[in-house]
Amino acid sequence: MLYLLIAGPLAGLAIVYLARKLLPRRALIALGLGIVVIGAATLAFVEWRYAPANTLPVQMPVDLAHPGAMRTPVFEVAVSGPYDLWLEFDRKQDGEDFACLTGDAGAEAVCPRRDPDLAVAWTVTAGGTPIARGATDWSRWHAKQAALDPADAARRQKAYKAYRARSLDPSNNWPLYYRLGSFKAETGRAYSAALAVESPAGALAALHPRLAIGLGSEATKGLGAMALIFCLLCVLTGSALLLFAIPRGGAAP
Repeated sequence: MLYLLIAGPLAGLAIVYLARKLLPRRALIALGLGIVVIGAATLAFVEWRYAPANTLPVQMPVDLAHPGAMRTPVFEVAVSGPYDLWLEFDRKQDGEDFACLTGDAGAEAVCPRRDPDLAVAWTVTAGGTPIARGATDWSRWHAKQAALDPADAARRQKAYKAYRARSLDPSNNWPLYYRLGSFKAETGRAYSAALAVESPAGALAALHPRLAIGLGSEATKGLGAMALIFCLLCVLTGSALLLFAIPRGGAAP
């Protein structure tokens, strides 16, 4: 849809350029200003529509230091679409590697041969009926580690530790995230999520963990860039129309 919107200002500019001598100066000025306003309003609407206030219905602290269960308050979504469940952690510049603590896929070769610290299960319900669920399962993690050559794994672990030491950035305080899973949500329905901690999460529990539920990135993939391009094209088109309205050769308006 936005591709058509982007083509609109360009087509309008071409039409007005060809017919500019048939339009009075005031019409060119009004048209130029109107197109600029449309572009700015579109960008502002997209930014407002997909702001965290409308796309992040849940963000709450969770206790990973002790086994137990916790549940979110009942929530609704302002935008329908896929929603992701994340665990959010403070960044720690030293100590064990986050990828090994959470069992990130692809890190098997550079992590110790033991269970990652994270052991949780989650469920999302709508109207009391479960609609999505999941849990950490490290069987594939161990299977991939078992298939590694021990000498090669030791070499890669050593190289990875050296890389981490070189890449530490004390000024980087952005949170770290672990994606639990996703579910489909619709406006007008009430949801809640439950998180069950099966065993203490070790070092992760000290990183102020939070549960976050937000609109999935695939729902807005490229939308912000498209809206920005549309806005810029509208500004350029409107500015061109205003230039067309400037009298040439000192002619009276």
